[in-house]
Amino acid sequence: MPSRTNIPQRLRSLRISRVVRNRLKEGVRVKYDVDPPGTPADQATLRREIPEEVVLVRWRRRSRPGRTYSGTRLPPGIWRTLPTILGPDIASWRHHSVADIEQAIAKARVTPQADERSGRPPAVPHAAAVHALITVLGTSNLTQLVERHADEARHANPGVPDLFLYVVRDNGRSESPRFVEVKKPEEKLYEHQADEIAFMTTLGLDARVLRLLEADTRRTRRPASNTRAS
Repeated sequence: MPSRTNIPQRLRSLRISRVVRNRLKEGVRVKYDVDPPGTPADQATLRREIPEEVVLVRWRRRSRPGRTYSGTRLPPGIWRTLPTILGPDIASWRHHSVADIEQAIAKARVTPQADERSGRPPAVPHAAAVHALITVLGTSNLTQLVERHADEARHANPGVPDLFLYVVRDNGRSESPRFVEVKKPEEKLYEHQADEIAFMTTLGLDARVLRLLEADTRRTRRPASNTRAS
């Protein structure tokens, strides 16, 4: 079992606004303006996206010399999918280049490895993000996550955080990973999601809930008591 002493003492700020505006309901989905309040008119994109994409776009817009801010949405079955694409020898994954991973993903999409529930090819992030995920997690953490999600009891409700955010240095090195579960102002955090975040935290990973604040209601609404926004 992972040691509790690996728990990060303090989560690093994402340094992005979590304030959203212009809520739009489309079927079962909710969308917000990508641009945070206060964006100058000449810089506004007028885009609306689902909450996870709003956070992802804002993160990618961060700017600092020598760094690029990157990230991806994580499929719920990511820890079951990677071994089917890259093979069961997790220690060997660190030797794969982005090109190797891209080739493996392409092969998986044209071979009969469909997800047992959906019948579709397994969902996986783009090759560069998978390479970054392998790099920043390391073999030990990857092994524990893969073994945890091999348990059939977790297949229906894996609780994998919505986003994997990371930084890429000019030398190509990936670092500073964050795993983020994005929630609307009063959206419930389910037990399996909280459990997964707690488990990742015991591995020493930066895993958190980011609860959005709606600009027109943030003074009257209270965030759910079972989360701490970061």
